[in-house]
Amino acid sequence: MLNVGPQHPSTHGVLHFRIHLDGEMITRVDPEVGYLHRSIEKICERRTYEQIPVYCDRVDYTTAITAALGYVMAVEILYEPYELKVPDRAWYLRVILAELQRTASLLLWLGTFGLELGASTVYMYAFREREKILDLFEEAAGERITINYPAVGGFRHDVPEGWEERCRAFCANFDRYLDEIEALLTENPIFLARTKGIGVLSKEDAIAYGITGPNARASGVDFDLRRDEPWGPYSELDFKVPVRTEGDVFARYVVRLEEMRESVKIVLQALDKMPGGRVMADLPLSRRGLPASFLEEKGLSGVAIRTGKPRLLTPRENVAYFRLEGPRGEYGVFLVSDGSPRPWRIRFRDNSFSSMSVIDHISRGHKFADFIAIFASLDIVAPGLDR
Repeated sequence: MLNVGPQHPSTHGVLHFRIHLDGEMITRVDPEVGYLHRSIEKICERRTYEQIPVYCDRVDYTTAITAALGYVMAVEILYEPYELKVPDRAWYLRVILAELQRTASLLLWLGTFGLELGASTVYMYAFREREKILDLFEEAAGERITINYPAVGGFRHDVPEGWEERCRAFCANFDRYLDEIEALLTENPIFLARTKGIGVLSKEDAIAYGITGPNARASGVDFDLRRDEPWGPYSELDFKVPVRTEGDVFARYVVRLEEMRESVKIVLQALDKMPGGRVMADLPLSRRGLPASFLEEKGLSGVAIRTGKPRLLTPRENVAYFRLEGPRGEYGVFLVSDGSPRPWRIRFRDNSFSSMSVIDHISRGHKFADFIAIFASLDIVAPGLDR
């Protein structure tokens, strides 16, 4: 038996694998998660609805905007449609930022994937393009990674003047730069030997294990929430869903490359169609009529604002689940409201956990040297494994 982790450069976080070997061949992989458990769901249940987005950014720091958007749209479901109407400009801006976040996350994956297979130049090229996206995030929100920008009802403020033009300029040149990266890998005989026929996941197994996103689409599962359950203006945008049938490491690589190209096309279309106007809804903020005993029971009497315009969101008693297509697949947020300014229950669904469950199945029979390629191809991020 060989231990990989819990501190290992290839695990992308604090992860531990017990790998059972017969010579060089893998017979079993036992993953051990929990090293990054932060009780983030319980922390959120002790915060008001307005305070939670900053924690959503940290469920998976590589997809901060995706996580925050899933949360704020779940909260919006708790309200009646007539109570909260998100402006059209905010919907388009949500799509633009979601696709930029997808591209940034996939570039992070591509760079580290290449590095782990010995292609260090790919790492430098991918991070060069990712930095350009992070610059756009910093201009829009003041932060580069955990940006805390989406809010219930839209956004706290609009993007600065000139931001749309700079975003368009990045997208216009992106395919050319991605071609440079692809030329280093796609036809490289060493890369092909390390990826083709390695870590094969069948379509049936992908469905059985609950795999979604690029890992599932590389195995022939033609499902993408942006197309099949569109939110906002996605139904008005033209894009393709890349699907492969081989189910190996190479197929997962190709699907992610094509997804980046499609994301940039979506951003350009959304920029063309995005109207002017506000980016924040008129929120139903009033808490008048809530008895003092109720506030005291919920532990909120100390934070109740006694002005004419109370600031705490108090959705009605309701249950909501919202899911959207993240860079790693379905990202879901489950909320239970008891009518107070804090959620009674919140639950995050991150696809890294489903992907981790399949690693033993697709690693058996391969050499230990193939394990790093298999694990890297699944794009698992440790903070999303245990919430």
